[in-house]
Amino acid sequence: MFVLLIFLLVLCVVALLRKVGSRESGLPPGPPTVPVLGNAHIFPTEFAHYKFTEWARKYGGIFSLKVGPSTVVVLTDVAAVKELLEKRSASTSDRPPMHLADLMTGGLHMVLARSTSTWKTLRKTSGAILTVQAAAQHLPIQQAEAMQLLYDILRSPQACPFLLMCQPLRVEPVIMLYGKRAPRYETPEISGFFNVLHEFNTILGPGAAPPVDAIPILKFVPERWAKWKRECKRIRNLQRTLYFGMVEETRDRIRRGEGNGSYMEELLIRKLKKAHEEIDRVVGGDRLPTLDDLENMPYIRAMILETHRFRPVAPLSIPHSTQAAEEYQGYIIPKDSTIFVNVWGIFHDPGFLSALFDDPEKFIPERYILTEDGTKPGMDGSDLKATFPFGFGRRICPGMHLAFNSININAMNLLWAFDFKPDIDADGNPIMVDTTAYKTGLENAPQPFKCLITPRSTEKAKIIEREFLDAADTFAKFEVGLNEEDKEYVAKLRAYAS
Repeated sequence: MFVLLIFLLVLCVVALLRKVGSRESGLPPGPPTVPVLGNAHIFPTEFAHYKFTEWARKYGGIFSLKVGPSTVVVLTDVAAVKELLEKRSASTSDRPPMHLADLMTGGLHMVLARSTSTWKTLRKTSGAILTVQAAAQHLPIQQAEAMQLLYDILRSPQACPFLLMCQPLRVEPVIMLYGKRAPRYETPEISGFFNVLHEFNTILGPGAAPPVDAIPILKFVPERWAKWKRECKRIRNLQRTLYFGMVEETRDRIRRGEGNGSYMEELLIRKLKKAHEEIDRVVGGDRLPTLDDLENMPYIRAMILETHRFRPVAPLSIPHSTQAAEEYQGYIIPKDSTIFVNVWGIFHDPGFLSALFDDPEKFIPERYILTEDGTKPGMDGSDLKATFPFGFGRRICPGMHLAFNSININAMNLLWAFDFKPDIDADGNPIMVDTTAYKTGLENAPQPFKCLITPRSTEKAKIIEREFLDAADTFAKFEVGLNEEDKEYVAKLRAYAS
């Protein structure tokens, strides 16, 4: 009886496997399939367009392929392209899953990203800057670089193919994106772009890696047995070293006042101005913000949350102690043990938590717009509550609601009222604030620093003075038992404001 059951089970498995890879009823025609693989065994690994054209001549302008359980539809028909990809773009504008690309880019490749909130943000950001008017501003450098191309070909006509291939990379990524000219094709940034692009395109090519998207279980193969995983990590490091290095160069150039209108400069400047633009749009210049306004200020809310993450006020929280022994995941925590919560490590560790936060040492408010908890898209950050910096369990700070209100009110007011810029040294160079300079102790407090603070307009300065005088009645309820010096100070302050 047992043998019969095993035999029947095997028959069921075989029957199911025979269906995997087969073309379902209703699919466009295509090459014959084989069980499990479908058409994977004949799927072209290079120059796929030639084979697809050959199959289109045989099977028609719309044909299908099966790669394991996955379906591929190939369009070689203009009418079908217009109907499916333009008229029905609401349902056909997504990208197929590309696990390897996600490993290398963190899902932040605008061209390859799926239709998520992340892609929409990337698209909106680039669209706001890459307008027709913005493109026209780059014409002088494009024309100048075109002249160098002519000059280089004049001097070395035999190198024309190589020069033509290099030209777009030299102009668009390096100059347009980062505002840095690469006068030679051997310039490190140019060679770096070529290397990264080649490595990236090679590993994404058909047949270069196992079909992870068609056979998702391959994602769980340990890295030591998956060369493709190690290659993706290596290429990701190459990309980040190149791109973020040039971003930092651009940021330094802005600080020195040496901007030249590159895309990245505009992006960084907009990021600095984004909070001002948002609060001006919601509040305007005729009144101060209120807490009710914060609901309509997603970027400023994100700035506040990112500040808590970036520089938590209690990096190790306030220690707890156990009143009884506890067991957790096979470990015993004895009675009277002291427990520190490494809040800083949770928010900043680039190692074991690197999958939760990209670039933890960078202040990036947008992470809280991409996802509710600021974590990398697709990762579960539900345990990282907004109350995280205020303690845990029965020892959570009872005054956190007062603290939230105070932080929110002051953040909005300061952004509405003032411009903040670096102070200038004796040589006219900006003095950048050291965001790592903190006093020692249980709670974090920054060392004194200098910056230039100016009202954003004379009208706003007048509103501040008026609102301060109007607050006198509120102050009066609490100005009890003041000594003479305090009374004199209050009187002088209000006289000055009036």
